[in-house]
Amino acid sequence: MFGQNALTKYCADPNFDIIRSNCRDKKVLKAAMTKADIIIPLTALVGASMCKNVVQGAESINLGAINTH
Repeated sequence: MFGQNALTKYCADPNFDIIRSNCRDKKVLKAAMTKADIIIPLTALVGASMCKNVVQGAESINLGAINTH
């Protein structure tokens, strides 16, 4: 839908970082939050059937990974 190059134009910006990690790793997320104004998670389990079949993963990735309270 969006292609593999959707973020390419931002990669040259020195203020833009891509962090490859498990989105549920709270240590990585908290460290990133100390340096960033915005964090956009690009991980998700999508589709009703996928979420129905992988309930725990859908909840921990789609909701839990961004819930940092």
